Amino acid sequence: MLNLDLLLRTLAITRTFDSREMMKKNLAYTRALKLVEDQQDEMCLLLREDFDSCGPEQDVDAAIEKLIDLGKLAKLREDAYAFLETSSISGKPVLRCGLQALAIEYAERKGANIQNTVAQTLYASGASKQVPNSRFVGVDRPIEGSLTFRQRSVSYECV
Repeated sequence: MLNLDLLLRTLAITRTFDSREMMKKNLAYTRALKLVEDQQDEMCLLLREDFDSCGPEQDVDAAIEKLIDLGKLAKLREDAYAFLETSSISGKPVLRCGLQALAIEYAERKGANIQNTVAQTLYASGASKQVPNSRFVGVDRPIEGSLTFRQRSVSYECV
């Protein structure tokens, strides 16, 4: 009888622990969802650090993955997420802002000043007739990596 009583207590404690863990994860998800909804009208880009106040890192990561699965966010790089909306033409999720605008917003939020790239400067001065493409953003300090969405990417050129 004592062993059965001990087993029942252990199960009760385990269930309580599991439900508390679930509540923490749900709280992190609720906070992350609220953050996404609050920021959606103001900006096009969310950084990982924006989610720091939502809860523990593991729970927030799970919440972000769930938001990505729901089609509310797209992961552009390890620490950057973009808002999505449904295309009126294809019905597929698309970026709310262009990838170039997102790359500029990311650089500014990381403290870099936006500059003309070398190609833009040459074109503007008339030294080149080659029209610059929008695959690079000129910045005043190095930013590693690029922002990528569906095989399109924008990189940073330190000028």
